[in-house]
Amino acid sequence: DGRLVSRPEDSAFPDCAREAYGLTPLAAEERHGLLWVNPTPGAALRFAPPFAALETELGNYGLAGFTPFATRELRRQMNWKLALDTFLESYHFCVLHKDSICAIFHHNLATFDTYGDHFRLVSPRRSIASLREQPRAEWNLLPHLVVIYVLFPNTVLVWQGAQVEIWQIFPDGNDPARSVLRLTLYAPQPPDSEKAKAHWQRNLDLVLHVVENEDFPVGEGIQRSFSSGAQSHIVFGQNEAALAHFHAAISRATAA
Repeated sequence: DGRLVSRPEDSAFPDCAREAYGLTPLAAEERHGLLWVNPTPGAALRFAPPFAALETELGNYGLAGFTPFATRELRRQMNWKLALDTFLESYHFCVLHKDSICAIFHHNLATFDTYGDHFRLVSPRRSIASLREQPRAEWNLLPHLVVIYVLFPNTVLVWQGAQVEIWQIFPDGNDPARSVLRLTLYAPQPPDSEKAKAHWQRNLDLVLHVVENEDFPVGEGIQRSFSSGAQSHIVFGQNEAALAHFHAAISRATAA
């Protein structure tokens, strides 16, 4: 609960009551397996009405029963928004990922839905074609999809197969050309054998390989191009609705 419970040489602080030196309290609440915190001391948690539909959907995943397998922190030479852009389109799948996930997913094909500033992007695996052989009433879509939620402004939740990834993306200090990414991979049950641990380690290694060796080096090249001042703007294609929505929401938030 944040109380200061002990300190070395406690008698050296006779005029500093422990009760006065606890952590700063913040409004926090667990909802559907996710911990929500308002980082402003004294401020309450507030959820805008468009979030209600998204919250119901997230609740259906049973996230409260998942177990964190591993957390990794990555530091890259690109703006935090550019790092988040990595997740917002499949236009690049069979260019950057031709030797990794291109054979798994349909290229440049996705659905896009908004919940206020939050949104969802769904890309189908090529295996989705197998559903044509089953009665529609028996379809189970989730094994054939990667579902990406952006919890505005800087959290990305990815449902993929049996795993959940949560990415938290931050500016790195005061340098707009640097970012810090924190990835946590969650498993539906605690890996209780060496075989299970090896399975989840392979999953984690694949996720890190795709972003570290294929996505982010290109993002850093884009950042260097931005820094040159050679162009005044970029153009998003019609299949990049999530990118347009995200950056419009950022513009509104910063203007306010």
